[in-house]
Amino acid sequence: MAVKKKTKPKSAAKAAQVERNMVPLYVLIIMVLATAVVMMMNRSQDMKSVPIKSPVEKNNVKQADTAVTSPEKQESESIEKKPDADEVAKEASKKIKVYFLTYNDRTGKITPGAVVREIKGENDILQALNTLAKGLSSSEEKHGLISAMPEEMTFRGVVVRNGIAEIDCSQTFMENAQGDILTGRLNQIFLTATQFPGVSGIMVKINGKPVKSLGGDGLMVSWPMRKMM
Repeated sequence: MAVKKKTKPKSAAKAAQVERNMVPLYVLIIMVLATAVVMMMNRSQDMKSVPIKSPVEKNNVKQADTAVTSPEKQESESIEKKPDADEVAKEASKKIKVYFLTYNDRTGKITPGAVVREIKGENDILQALNTLAKGLSSSEEKHGLISAMPEEMTFRGVVVRNGIAEIDCSQTFMENAQGDILTGRLNQIFLTATQFPGVSGIMVKINGKPVKSLGGDGLMVSWPMRKMM
């Protein structure tokens, strides 16, 4: 009697076939999951290596950057470092002429003689006149220069109005103010003051008061004394 081979049911064979077809898919899913895990681990390590600044540190950095780049502070510092215009003017020096006199023994005439001086200050005319009042150096005297200005002569102030330098002198101006001495004194003051631009004449005051006559001879003077055109 022949024995019949047992055959598997069709449903079991189909299930086995489906299971074999799913193996590659399972492998692919496992590989994707493994790759995702590795990437997450690497990212976690990178985040741990970056230092996290506290809010205080961030604020300090921000304030420091502002202190360096702030335009207002830079402008303030530039203003503070800028030298004051008045200080610059006081420190600046310039060369001017101071007029003395020369006496010619042969002709007996007295003529002006200028020397160069260096002055500092804001009021050039006043500085020049007070330099004139200080007199001559020994070497200038040896070269024949003389001065009609009295010793201890001082100029109290100078104001220019409408081209006229109003010169306030001390009472010493009247000392020995007569004849050629007075004329020479006025010429020295006149020439020294009118060398400056915008000054075309002078008027002399004594202790702030205008005078109509000068010296012991009572020389009548019509102010202002002007440049000859």
